[in-house]
Amino acid sequence: MKFIKSSLLFSWIIAPILLTAHSITLNNDTEYDLTAIIRGRKGVLIEEVSVPAFKIKNWIYNPKILPDLQGQSITDLTPFTVSWMCLGGKVFAVCPNIVPGMQISPKDCDGSHYCEPKKDPPGY
Repeated sequence: MKFIKSSLLFSWIIAPILLTAHSITLNNDTEYDLTAIIRGRKGVLIEEVSVPAFKIKNWIYNPKILPDLQGQSITDLTPFTVSWMCLGGKVFAVCPNIVPGMQISPKDCDGSHYCEPKKDPPGY
């Protein structure tokens, strides 16, 4: 019985806190499909995450799947800078000073807030 109580405590209370401590919620509140480029404190590229229009993704820092960052704790890399990029490579917005546990949206950050519309192939 004590084991069950401990398991429930971990899964309902402690696990979400641990996940939030190493994550950023990426809320694409725009009509554009964007790529969130996450960089560490010194400009180190950590990861690129595609976030479709009007979708939310939870990014979790995991140095085990990022071989170039093994041995670096999350505190070595924060605060993060998240650059929201259009599919064509243009900067949509940049969010500096992001710390784990935050939810960020490109419309809340500085930038052009515009992507070029997709061009139809000739003949359409």
